[in-house]
Amino acid sequence: MFVRLLPAIFSAVLMAAHLSRAGFDAVAIAVLVLPFTFFVRHPLLPRIWQIFLALTGLAWIYVTAGFVQLRLEAGAPWVRLVIILGLVVLFNFYAAWSMGNKKISDFYQSK
Repeated sequence: MFVRLLPAIFSAVLMAAHLSRAGFDAVAIAVLVLPFTFFVRHPLLPRIWQIFLALTGLAWIYVTAGFVQLRLEAGAPWVRLVIILGLVVLFNFYAAWSMGNKKISDFYQSK
C-alpha cells in the first residue's frame, strides 16, 4: 500500500520545499505533516488528498506562470523552466488521479 501512496507523499514534500523556499515555513511544516494522515483509515481521506493534490497542481501552474513572467522580463531563458515545472504539474495531477485507485479506496473503506 505504501508504494501506491508515494506519489502523493512526494508531491507534498515537493510543495513543502517550495513553500519553505518562498518563506512560508509554518505552512511548509503543516504540508510536511499531512502525509501522516495516511495512518488514519477514514473513507474520505483519499478524496481529501485528491482535492489537495489537484489544488497544489493548480498552484504549480500559477507559480510557473509567475516564474516565466520574471524570466521574460529579465530576458532570461524560460523554456527549460516550463518543461521542468510542467512535469511537476503533471506529476501532481497524476498523484491526484492515483489517489482514486480502487485498492487505495478499498483500504480506507475497510476498518
